[in-house]
Amino acid sequence: MKRSREIAVAPFYRILRQEGASRVSKEAATKLRDIVEELAREIARESWALAQHARRKTVVGEDVVFAARRVLKQVRISELEV
Repeated sequence: MKRSREIAVAPFYRILRQEGASRVSKEAATKLRDIVEELAREIARESWALAQHARRKTVVGEDVVFAARRVLKQVRISELEV
């Protein structure tokens, strides 16, 4: 079952334009959103695992930063579900 998306596409149009694109296709903005959201979900899962390992119920900023570093070292575009 495919999960519904939580993040709107509009901010990704703006980000692409702010970074220099004069025109952005719907497909490009949608793909960028999907990739970023999948990375965010993976970082969130890893953050929660770190909090649990530390016997905490609260995910703290340090968990997110550490998880992001771990995930971004491991990520391969081919592994992303887009």
